Amino acid sequence: MKKMQLILLQSFLKLILNIIFLTCRWNIQNKGRFDDAIKNNRPILLCFWHCNLLCVSRYFKKTNLNLYGISSGHFDSEILAGVLRSWKIKLIRGSSTRGWMNVIKKMVTLFKNPTTIIALTNDGPKGPCHVAKEGSLAVAKKCGVQIMVISTRTNKKWTLRTWDKTIIPKPFSTLDVNFSDVYKDENKIDSKNITRFINENS
Repeated sequence: MKKMQLILLQSFLKLILNIIFLTCRWNIQNKGRFDDAIKNNRPILLCFWHCNLLCVSRYFKKTNLNLYGISSGHFDSEILAGVLRSWKIKLIRGSSTRGWMNVIKKMVTLFKNPTTIIALTNDGPKGPCHVAKEGSLAVAKKCGVQIMVISTRTNKKWTLRTWDKTIIPKPFSTLDVNFSDVYKDENKIDSKNITRFINENS
């Protein structure tokens, strides 16, 4: 019964979100920075805040990248996981509160491939909002990956009453997507500095 409920909820959410996003106009800025980072033949940690998860994930639906996201095993996350997979995002299962060691090990393994891109909600899965967590950053530092920020803004939106204030664009809105430069100071990859870096580029 729970599996059937999960399938129905995933299908409903995919339908609603795909209809909304199909009506939206996309305005992409500084994509050349992202393209240049890919050409550097080094893996990428693509950072953003949890509130932008839907918009960022939907942007990558039309791309053909070796792209991974992180999803916990909670029921709500399972619903969203079905949507993300339909948008061509491969998932690492686990979170900072459950299965985190599996996430760390998987990230280290994936980052051995120079084409790997891991898109990460640095304040997920439960906050605090807009505060980067240390675990994934320690992996990024150890593996010598390129750290970038992808940000999204929309001129018309709904904001959910969740801890992260999840953003859902309204139909026929304009979505601005922007890529930052690669983070420069590889000796200062920590929560404080990456939190500042994401905020400055969001």
